[in-house]
Amino acid sequence: HQIISSTSLSLSMLAKKYGAKTFDLGIAKDNETSINNLIDKTSGSDLVVTIGGASVGDHDLVKSTLAKKGLKIHFWKIAMRPGKPLMFGSLNGVPIISLPGNPVSSIVCSILFLSNAIHSMMARTDQCIEKKIGYLSRELKQNDSRKDYLRSKIIKCEEGKSLIEPFMKQDSSMISTLAKADCLAIRPPNATAAKIGEQIEFIPI
Repeated sequence: HQIISSTSLSLSMLAKKYGAKTFDLGIAKDNETSINNLIDKTSGSDLVVTIGGASVGDHDLVKSTLAKKGLKIHFWKIAMRPGKPLMFGSLNGVPIISLPGNPVSSIVCSILFLSNAIHSMMARTDQCIEKKIGYLSRELKQNDSRKDYLRSKIIKCEEGKSLIEPFMKQDSSMISTLAKADCLAIRPPNATAAKIGEQIEFIPI
């Protein structure tokens, strides 16, 4: 009988980690008036982040509502998993990142995109996302046309190499799997089947 809104808390902590100050606008109802009322409260913000409502469902009204206010869409939908419905645009000169509603998708997209946005706006020159090379501890099937970011566990072996173990279940609604992960293993689009011991690129989280 409850819907637990944990995603905004997670994203707020991530944004603060990247150097931003945040304030939570609250939850909008599935109608234009409610969305507009919250967007009107963002005056003075350097960046606006929305969660959910940017896909193609009947109640996904963020894109259409903001378009009526003058939103300029720079891109919408990306070939990655999780996080395909990600949208980026600007409204009255203020950048807007519209994240997917699934909690894992929104957090993974924040690690990849929100971090870079804040880094760029702060004119930081240090490396935002650290990528490393590890070795698979289990086989992976051939990938399709989308780039995968697999929630995974890092296992250190005696030689000092990082063994990467992607979790079997990668559903974008399973926040428990993300909580157990300490890295994202990267699978390029159309990657061939991978065997145990093969190299794989990963992002520590």
